[in-house]
Amino acid sequence: MKEEIKDLTKGSATILFSLAGSGITVTLTSIVIARSVGVREFGLYALILSVQSIVYVFASLGIGTALTKYVAEFGKKDPDVATELTKTGFAFMLTLSGVSCLTYVSLGSLIGNQLYNEPDMTALIPFSAIATASAAILNCVLGIAQGLQRMKLFAVLQLAAPILTLFTVLIVVPSIGVQGAFIAAFLSQIAVSIFGVFWINQSGFAFVRSRFGFRNSPLFRRLVHFSVPFVLSAVLVGPVYWLGSTELALVSGLDAVGYFAIAFLFYQVLSIVPQSIIVPLLPKVSELEAHSRSAAKEHVLASMTIASTILLPLALGIGLFAKSIIETFFGSSYAPASDTAYLMVTTSYFAALASIIGSMITGMGRLWVGFGLNAIWAAFFLCIVFSLVPLSGLAGIGIAYAGSYSLHLMVSLFVSRRVLLADFNEIYRSVLVAAFILLLGYVAVIRFEWNWQLRLLYLVAGSSFFLLLTWKRKLRIREAENPNPRNVE
Repeated sequence: MKEEIKDLTKGSATILFSLAGSGITVTLTSIVIARSVGVREFGLYALILSVQSIVYVFASLGIGTALTKYVAEFGKKDPDVATELTKTGFAFMLTLSGVSCLTYVSLGSLIGNQLYNEPDMTALIPFSAIATASAAILNCVLGIAQGLQRMKLFAVLQLAAPILTLFTVLIVVPSIGVQGAFIAAFLSQIAVSIFGVFWINQSGFAFVRSRFGFRNSPLFRRLVHFSVPFVLSAVLVGPVYWLGSTELALVSGLDAVGYFAIAFLFYQVLSIVPQSIIVPLLPKVSELEAHSRSAAKEHVLASMTIASTILLPLALGIGLFAKSIIETFFGSSYAPASDTAYLMVTTSYFAALASIIGSMITGMGRLWVGFGLNAIWAAFFLCIVFSLVPLSGLAGIGIAYAGSYSLHLMVSLFVSRRVLLADFNEIYRSVLVAAFILLLGYVAVIRFEWNWQLRLLYLVAGSSFFLLLTWKRKLRIREAENPNPRNVE
């Protein structure tokens, strides 16, 4: 078990490095776009991305995640089945992405002119569509590499796409505007996908050497059986995000959407930590679950503890100094996003732990359980959005994210214990203490407007208290597992 956790930690470190580089690069790309086009245009770009996220769900249909599970499951015991599944899934994804993106373009006028009354949006949708298709292809290639547990290859592909995008954005966006961002994403994602397919094929997993097809494949139903609940769960995320952004746009305008896009970027950057854990964890759970469910659950608990310990100080520090960070990198015109940025980094803590539980659910193949959890989250999120956004605008959507994801984590912990028989009681206290520290920090920053010295003092005190409690809890667990033999008669 210790050796397996060591391998998992090593894989997580590799992915963390690539995701950190990717996150920095994506942030720099957003800075370039935001500074090049202004608040309103950046808001339009963010709104299109929220629409694009819905199209992406149907373009990819969770095939990348399905391939991760099944390649990990069959890769060692039956390589021929793994190869056939990959070939079938890839062909299915190409078909879906083509149909979905053509539908997206055909609805461009309806979306841009009638729903949002923004003709500029209609003109940008075809560029958004090609970026969506290339993203679906890249996700499928990454899923294959993840399932093969080739984490170095996964890390290279994960990092190469945003780096190429950044360089292309620097060239085209200042000249042609927002559409250049979508063109840059398309070109970089296609280039990296082609490289990835070639490398995987040449390294022994030759899934593209035979004829593609899925109509008569006996494995097609296996992929669909996995994808349907996965997509239903995803449909409860992308469209719900879109509804939140749409409500904000209709109530407060594109400027507010632009501010929220900056705040949401903080959430995305902090999501690097759980993603670096989930990428190697998902195939490992799929591999272990058939042999030792207790070992799989132990991996998940260890991952949650690591994520909690890393994220609380990071989230608190970034949230307390969000305004200074935004003004330094994005400019003073984006300063109104700072309060919501604190709420979004708070969201990142709860969402991270919930996503690790979600990876366990996916690895075990319990997709309908995941769908139920996402349905509860979506209902709560939308209730807050449609209640608070008309009253509080930008702050309302931030509260919706933080409140809904904290509930999502609590429900996920409860369901894990009752349905999956996975007891994560040891993490409860850490979550409650972290929630109190983050809430008090928000009140101090927003209500009392502490100066930077007080904020720094609170960061050190809050983080130290949290880490001390975590250390003591680990010590108690270690003593319980290895009692002192001198105390035994």
